[in-house]
Amino acid sequence: MASYCLLAGRLQQALGHGARKYHISAVLCQRAKVAMSHFETNEYINYEKVEKNIDIVRKRLDRPLTLSEKIVYGHLDDPVKQDIVRGKTYLRLRPDRVAMQDATAQMAMLQFISSGLPRVAVPSTIHCDHLIEAQFGGDKDLKRAKDINHEVYNFLATAAAKYGVGFWKPGSGIIHQGEKNTIVTSYNRNFTGRNDANPETHAFVTSPEIVTALSIAGTLKFDPEKDFLTGADGKKFKLEAPDADELPKSNFDPGQDTYQYPPKDSSTESVNVNPSSQRLQLLEPFDKWDGKDLENMQILIKVKGKCTTDHISAAGPWLKFRGHLDNISNNLLIGAINIENNKVNNVKNALTQEYGPIPDTARYYKVPVKCIITHQNGSQETIVLNHTFNETQLEWFQAGSALNRMKELQK
Repeated sequence: MASYCLLAGRLQQALGHGARKYHISAVLCQRAKVAMSHFETNEYINYEKVEKNIDIVRKRLDRPLTLSEKIVYGHLDDPVKQDIVRGKTYLRLRPDRVAMQDATAQMAMLQFISSGLPRVAVPSTIHCDHLIEAQFGGDKDLKRAKDINHEVYNFLATAAAKYGVGFWKPGSGIIHQGEKNTIVTSYNRNFTGRNDANPETHAFVTSPEIVTALSIAGTLKFDPEKDFLTGADGKKFKLEAPDADELPKSNFDPGQDTYQYPPKDSSTESVNVNPSSQRLQLLEPFDKWDGKDLENMQILIKVKGKCTTDHISAAGPWLKFRGHLDNISNNLLIGAINIENNKVNNVKNALTQEYGPIPDTARYYKVPVKCIITHQNGSQETIVLNHTFNETQLEWFQAGSALNRMKELQK
């Protein structure tokens, strides 16, 4: 993207402001064939396919498309047959590339291994940033993260090499906070608990320039237009207003080289997972559906009020278990409020009549939830449940999981 922006800027300089009338991205990407990145020089976005998809959908809908619609519809798998009803239909999309951070990449790679596929279908990368916590300073925090998360980084590096995924080593991205704090960022992560899973932490969004100024000053009270800083020599000084080229004339500083290229031949590569690890766990295939209805299943919890992903499975200290399905299950719905007693992580076991944590109760049941309602007096009633499964998801269910279905298709 950096190369494209620089080329676009220089093209405009060469052609004058009238170049705004031209579709610069089409000129550059279709004729000059700009690579996706410096690390994937042979991978290109198929703009002709994207443009063809957009034309088909525009004619079908008989109206202009927004930028968001162009991006989404431009990547449809089948723009001719795809149902398109906003808010109702599921879209089958073909992404240009996939980028993962180190927390979610653990389960993503474990699932990919279970799928039976030999190599990723599109350019993919793993970026090690989420498992680094801000505590003592960049260098010390990075060293600490490498020690604590050694087996996870090793797994991600070897899995990436085995399946054709690029790997950005620790020190390639952002870091997260471990305590109550105030966080100021230049990107949209400003809702409660999102950065560190602590509901007491305040989070604000501002410009990169202000973020930099506040970081240097070390206090939110600092006003870079009025306030002074004190240098190492004891003298006071003020920060000058930012004044620089919008884009660097000599491209961007590549920084430290932390990128591991995926090998062209990964047949001899092996993935490292310790069987006794508490951080990583290879997945076992789910049982295939036996074709029978699910009956007399227990209701685990009826959640009161808002139930977001942070209520279902919050991050914070649980990030370290993202690659271990059994251990991360201990984080199931523990932030949700039970409408029965207005308590968090406390539900009644319908079999023992005792109250306890949600994960423990779910493990006790360990059986499918039934669709026939049986009341305490023994009477029963049947209700029709609406579902949001599309045809593909029904195939996943019948096969036992999406991974099982992917493996079936490989045969």
